[in-house]
Amino acid sequence: MENVKIIDNFLYDDELSKCLNIVNKREWKYGHTSGYSEKFNNKFFAAYELGDFFTKHIKEKLEHIFNKTFILDRNYMHVQLYGQYGSYHVDTELENTYTFCIYLTDISDIDMENADGDFLLKIPNSTSIICINTLMNRGVFFPSIYLHKGMAYNRFFPQKRLCITWKMTVSPDN
Repeated sequence: MENVKIIDNFLYDDELSKCLNIVNKREWKYGHTSGYSEKFNNKFFAAYELGDFFTKHIKEKLEHIFNKTFILDRNYMHVQLYGQYGSYHVDTELENTYTFCIYLTDISDIDMENADGDFLLKIPNSTSIICINTLMNRGVFFPSIYLHKGMAYNRFFPQKRLCITWKMTVSPDN
């Protein structure tokens, strides 16, 4: 678990407001897959080219928090609706790569306990699976070589499960 970092309230209020404003204006399209070596051909809705706020500002924030310089490989938003469950996959097989996800669905902590929609992460060389609630403004940072999947909310919760993802390689200059 030492390589997995969970950051609640990752974005400041003004950053969260700006982020939601951008996300709510984005057009998303069907056909996205998350990673490498997915066992099933699961497709999601996604939006790409989110802009400098995500590719520069938030990347710099991540570099400051983790004291690393990153090369951004991909940044996108994916949207899961009821029934669009992920399958276990890795984002890359390359060492020194990390994935950061931030969740942006406005769902209460109490409702989250019954909504499903969790993020599941398998810890290598272990039988452990970490189950992380995808609370609003919660960030999760982990090595991209870890098997993981995102689950959709169940039929009682009509919200879209929104996640913005950064896939990054540590710069050789570190």
